[in-house]
Amino acid sequence: MKRFWAVMALFIAPFFFFTSTGKAYSATKEYKIAIIQYDKGAVYDLPKEAFKAELARLGVSAKYVEYNCNRRLGPFADSLIEDILAQKPDLILSLGTGITEYLAGVRAGKPITVPHKITDIPIVFAAVTNPVVSGIVKNWRSSGNNFTGASIFFSPDLLFATLRKAGPYKRVLVPLDKNLLGCTLVSLRSIKKIKDTMGFQFVLVYGEKASDIDKAISHKKFDAIAVLFDNVAIEALTSGVLERYQNLYHAPIISVLTFLKDKCVFSYGEDFSHNGRVAAEKAYEILVEGKSPSEIPIYQVRKPYFTINLTLARRLGIRLPPSLLAMADEVIK
Repeated sequence: MKRFWAVMALFIAPFFFFTSTGKAYSATKEYKIAIIQYDKGAVYDLPKEAFKAELARLGVSAKYVEYNCNRRLGPFADSLIEDILAQKPDLILSLGTGITEYLAGVRAGKPITVPHKITDIPIVFAAVTNPVVSGIVKNWRSSGNNFTGASIFFSPDLLFATLRKAGPYKRVLVPLDKNLLGCTLVSLRSIKKIKDTMGFQFVLVYGEKASDIDKAISHKKFDAIAVLFDNVAIEALTSGVLERYQNLYHAPIISVLTFLKDKCVFSYGEDFSHNGRVAAEKAYEILVEGKSPSEIPIYQVRKPYFTINLTLARRLGIRLPPSLLAMADEVIK
């Protein structure tokens, strides 16, 4: 009898070995991953580097080929996508709403004709505002296609509720991208709701770059500035345009982008490095576990990170109530 079980053990052991280590064997393969981002800057670099680091931590070996649209879609993006397809990647990481919409053949929720609508390669996105509103995916539970990923969207109601507690601010300047991508559509919907429920007046200015916003602001009256989900607003802030008006009019800048917290009195939003790590987890499920992107739910921000830049508030002469300071996850002093 002992001999029987010894023989059976020799027969069964290899089966358990290969079953239990199948995941590890899959993870040792080197995958080719193409990365395409909508623009330069921390808004895309932070999730990109976090994505790479998290995949490495998960034991995935990857070779990366990287592309940057520099906010140029159409023929320029088409040439990049052609090169990506020639690389035959196992997966594409798409960073930003503009390029992710383009890969899906949509624009602000409406179908558009593109030369290369990719349907046979898994696409994981990060730093995308609201993929449902954009038309990239069917819903938050299931994309219905070859896309999945991590959204940065949350309702900016809390951001404006915080502004209301900080003082009698009424007229809020909002820079927006005149190209009207999905991120702009989300921003417009959000501020319409806030206008109806909170009574703020919004001064909307449109442009394709920071200098356009600078010209559009001239002679406008406002007492606060909101940087929402638009690239042009980010450029206007990082280039110093909005900071100049903040200092000139003592108009506090508030933002949904936490990596800009040193330039804003309040920032309330997603951690972009965390966003990249979540995207990497979804890539792992596809590459190593063999899941279809369509069966992997889209990540939604559940608890935005709240930062108060007290140093900046004091310099602008803004007195913040202790109750507001107590709400913050981080206070910059």
